[in-house]
Amino acid sequence: MKRSVLFLLLLFLTSTNSFPQHQQDTVKIMCEYSDNNRGHNVYRPSWHLYIGIHISGDAEMFYVGPSFQAGADYQIKKRIVLSGYIHYFTKKVIGAEYPGIFWKGKFKTFTGTFLFQGNISKSPTKSFFLAGGVALQRWRDKYSDNYDSWDDKRTTLIPAIRIGYFFPVDRYKITIELNGTGPYSYSYSNIISTVSVLEILTQLSLGMRFIF
Repeated sequence: MKRSVLFLLLLFLTSTNSFPQHQQDTVKIMCEYSDNNRGHNVYRPSWHLYIGIHISGDAEMFYVGPSFQAGADYQIKKRIVLSGYIHYFTKKVIGAEYPGIFWKGKFKTFTGTFLFQGNISKSPTKSFFLAGGVALQRWRDKYSDNYDSWDDKRTTLIPAIRIGYFFPVDRYKITIELNGTGPYSYSYSNIISTVSVLEILTQLSLGMRFIF
């Protein structure tokens, strides 16, 4: 009987001594895991909608006026963004100089664009950026004056660029940027010969975006 009691007492003392050691080992492992992973946060891709207002112009800057943009950014990494947007621009001009001399025109573009953007800084809140991609553009120029008139339409797939800077405003961001589409080349014939034309930029826009 005494041997049984002594055996149970010894077993109890052994168990109580080993439990704190096991607890310490567990805490030590958890602390080491926490220290090893501190500062190595994995960036999670995110979507950001945006709207923009710009001052736009055609290739010759004959039509200049406000334009509007709406789209979304998909931020893959801190420096890499995929961006898509639609841009609408329309402008009318009417003028006259002397009796009988007049001109009237209406210009319109509707552009859908996909861009691959690179940010210079690792900061997710402020950085210069440069983007390039492609644009599908519906373009129309309807014009008439004393000597000539035309109504040109085209739908083209052309390069697109965007360059600018974004900075934080509260929880959101604002960009100051320059957008361009082009180049585009075409030919037309007159009475004398065939003329080739190269538009370096079919549309140029300067303005800002508000990114949610």
